[in-house]
Amino acid sequence: MTSILGNFDFASVNYLYWTWAYLVMQMTMIFNRGADSVLGNAFPIHDVQRLMNNAEKVRFAVVDEDEGGVGQFQLSRANIIMRGILGYFCNSILHDIMAYTIPLMLMGFSEPMDFVVYCVGVNFICTLDDMSEKRFALAETKEDPE
Repeated sequence: MTSILGNFDFASVNYLYWTWAYLVMQMTMIFNRGADSVLGNAFPIHDVQRLMNNAEKVRFAVVDEDEGGVGQFQLSRANIIMRGILGYFCNSILHDIMAYTIPLMLMGFSEPMDFVVYCVGVNFICTLDDMSEKRFALAETKEDPE
């Protein structure tokens, strides 16, 4: 955003670079790629809602043989709500800002090599936060008989 706001000048933009950025960056790396997108999957709002509705009823456990000694744990409803709000902000709002401003940033270059270098750099930056998948098992909590 800083690059776009500080350097954007309609007198010196290259619409051919915008077209290539749209095709190369948005269509092949970001949109309609599912889990293979450099910006990740769409935010699972329905999963967060289901977890929030059942927060007091379930416990979680990491399903990974490398994570020895991690027992079951429970998340509070407030914890799930906060994680949901922040996750939605990062994985939906910031995701779309990033996806839609990439061609705007790339159309401001005048040299083809600068355009290519920044395309590679954007791809690298977008994949910096990729991490291995972690699976969790859900277990129902035992209700106290009253």
